[in-house]
Amino acid sequence: MSEIDTIVLARRVISMAGIEAQAIAVAEGRVAALGSRDEMLALRTSRSEVVDLGRSVVLPGLIEPHTHPDL
Repeated sequence: MSEIDTIVLARRVISMAGIEAQAIAVAEGRVAALGSRDEMLALRTSRSEVVDLGRSVVLPGLIEPHTHPDL
């Protein structure tokens, strides 16, 4: 695993994989791990940024590629 750049803490993280989590670790712009706050904070380095979203819920980004642009 690459060095963790960012750790996002939340009340709940909902993933498409069905994993119960409260935090996300991000490395090189990609989700590197999901887990408890303590598990993800254990991955923190001196250069990691920690973003605490408080009681927010994190959802996967949903992208709808079926568009009809006006040309």
